[in-house]
Amino acid sequence: MSIKWTDREIDLMTQMVSAHKTAEDIVQVLKSRTTDSIRNKVQRMGLAWAHEPEFDMDAFNKLMKGK
Repeated sequence: MSIKWTDREIDLMTQMVSAHKTAEDIVQVLKSRTTDSIRNKVQRMGLAWAHEPEFDMDAFNKLMKGK
């Protein structure tokens, strides 16, 4: 049986997703939820995880050095 999400949980989760926090971050605040339940709720609500692009500039420079 699943536990009904409270308005407060949804509000906090929405704020944290908007602040680019991960499910692993959010589970530290929403102690009664699992990372999977958070991911599922985010998806059902149509929220988007905003991912900052990650670059490895050392790898880029190493690859480009030969060109």
